[in-house]
Amino acid sequence: MVSTIYPNPFNDQVSIQLFATEAGSGTYTILNELGQTVLYMSIWLNAGVNPLTIDRLNALPSGIYYFMVNFKGNRIFNKAARL
Repeated sequence: MVSTIYPNPFNDQVSIQLFATEAGSGTYTILNELGQTVLYMSIWLNAGVNPLTIDRLNALPSGIYYFMVNFKGNRIFNKAARL
């Protein structure tokens, strides 16, 4: 499973490309620099490329955020900056 985040740094919206080898449910979590969850959502991924757009992030203060995907026993982390 591969995850790409853009733009990085982001303002009030971020797009994620998730690639999965098989379909199934998972979770997507955004954590702040202290490791606190600021967004948690359940997701469904199809086999192949899955675009995901998360908007309304303007309430988040500037800083570094960690994007975590849990899917089929795999955990992927990415890091992005909020301007």
